[in-house]
Amino acid sequence: MNKIIISDLKLMWMRSSHGARLIALFLILNILLVLFFVIPLYENKNQLELKISQLKVTADKPPVLNVVTQSDPLEQLAEFEAGFPLEKTIPDILGQINDILLQSGLKISEAEYRIVDFPQSRLKAYQITMPIRGRYTQIIDASLMILNQIPSISLNNISFQRKLISDGQTEAIFSMTLYLRRI
Repeated sequence: MNKIIISDLKLMWMRSSHGARLIALFLILNILLVLFFVIPLYENKNQLELKISQLKVTADKPPVLNVVTQSDPLEQLAEFEAGFPLEKTIPDILGQINDILLQSGLKISEAEYRIVDFPQSRLKAYQITMPIRGRYTQIIDASLMILNQIPSISLNNISFQRKLISDGQTEAIFSMTLYLRRI
C-alpha cells in the first residue's frame, strides 16, 4: 500500500510543471519550519510567561525576616562587643597588617600609634597612621585586604601624593582606627 502511494507521488511529481514543483517544495519547507522552530518557540514562550507570573506572585509577597530578638539590650550589647578583639591582641593585629602590606609589595617607612580611651565606652580606639610607598593599585588592594581580614578596623583616610608624574611609585598615608575591647 505504501509503495503504491509513494510511486503515485513520484509519478505526479514527474508529470507536474516546474512552477508546481516549486510551490510544493515551498509548502514542505514551511511545514518543516513550523514543526521545528515555531512550535518549540511558542511552547518556550508559554513556559516563560508561566515563570513570570509565578515570580510576580512571589515578588508581591513581603519578605519574611528572621529577626531573633533578645529581651535584654545589655545582652545584645555584650554580644556586639564580644566581636571586637581584646586589647592584648594589638601586636598580632599589627603583625597581620604588616604582613598584608609586605605581601602587596608596599614599603613601610614608619608608623605612628596612639590609643584613644573613651571614658563611657567599653571599647578603646587604637589609631594607626603610616606612610606607605608603592603603586596605586597595590595601595588600594592592600587597603581592601586589610578591611576584609580585620573587621574591627576602620579606614579613616588615605591621602595620595606623587612627586613626579613619570614616577611609578606613589606615596600614601594610611590613617586607620582599630577598635578593641577593654581587658
